Amino acid sequence: MRDINKWREKCYANVSVKLYSDLQEFRSRYPYKKIKIDGQEWKYILTDGGSKVLLMLPGSTATGESNWREIPRFVPEYRVLSISYPPVKSAEALFKGIVKILDTEQIERMDIFGASMGAAIAHWLIRNYPKRVGKLVLLSIGMPEAETATALRKAAFTFSFLPTASGVRPPACL
Repeated sequence: MRDINKWREKCYANVSVKLYSDLQEFRSRYPYKKIKIDGQEWKYILTDGGSKVLLMLPGSTATGESNWREIPRFVPEYRVLSISYPPVKSAEALFKGIVKILDTEQIERMDIFGASMGAAIAHWLIRNYPKRVGKLVLLSIGMPEAETATALRKAAFTFSFLPTASGVRPPACL
C-alpha cells in the first residue's frame, strides 16, 4: 500500500487538492467498463444521459478518461462513450475493437468527437459506417510525413533503452 501512496504522491504532487478530488469523483461516478476482444482487454467509459450517443475518441496516447472534465458537460443530452485504446497489433484490430464495443453497447447511431489519432479513427468510421454517424467533429487530424514518422519511431525505440538519472523507470503517469 505504501508503494501506491508514493506513486500517487509523485504523480499528483503538483495537482491541486480540488482538481485531484474532482478527478476521483469522476472516476467513481463513471468507472471503466471492460470487454475482451480477440484476447485483448479493452476499457471504456459509458455514461448515463440522454437518448443520443457521443463517441469521444482520444489521441493515441490518451485514455478514455482523458476528457474527464468535458464528458459530464455532455451527459444531460448524451450518453458519452470514451474509449482507451489497448496495444493492438494493427489498425484493423483497432477498428474491429471499436466496432465491437459499439455493437456490444447496442449503439446504432452516434455523433463523434475525434482528436488527433481519434480524428483519424472517426474519419475511418464515417467512411465505413456512414449510416451510424450523425455529427462529426475532427480536431488536429494529420499524419506525419514519412521522414518524420521514421524519425519518431527511431527516437521512441532509442529512448526506451536509456537509463533514468536514478536508474529506475518513472511511474506510468510521467
